[in-house]
Amino acid sequence: MNSLSIPSYILLSCILASTQELESRIDPVDPLDGTSWELFAHSRTRPPEWLSFRVEFSDGRLMGFGGCNRFEGTYQVAGERFEILEVEWVDRRHCESPEALMERETFLFVFLQAGRRFRMDEGGGGRLFIFRPDGEALTFDPVSQG
Repeated sequence: MNSLSIPSYILLSCILASTQELESRIDPVDPLDGTSWELFAHSRTRPPEWLSFRVEFSDGRLMGFGGCNRFEGTYQVAGERFEILEVEWVDRRHCESPEALMERETFLFVFLQAGRRFRMDEGGGGRLFIFRPDGEALTFDPVSQG
């Protein structure tokens, strides 16, 4: 005979239903996995030609170059949600040339960490947009693999 009381059975059913709903919202496919990107613009502003800010996503890890220093960390995506779980500088050199490189690099690093949502544009060059909560975005162009 079944030993669950009716209230216990209802509670267990609710827990199972909410778990299944949560699992259905998490996309097991990571569209960023195996992709590499170079900064095109931030907050609709093109960076100076001398600035090279790149990021690569692979197996829940991200690696990048800010123009002077390298960084790496972990990230996760679920639907359009994007979150960097942890990220740190791999090396922390001081680059004096060009002027303002370190400030730009740090600004973009913090901007990337603040990203909470992303969108990949299938048409028009296939750009990646990483949005902060205030709606401002980093816009990246794909880096060709080859």
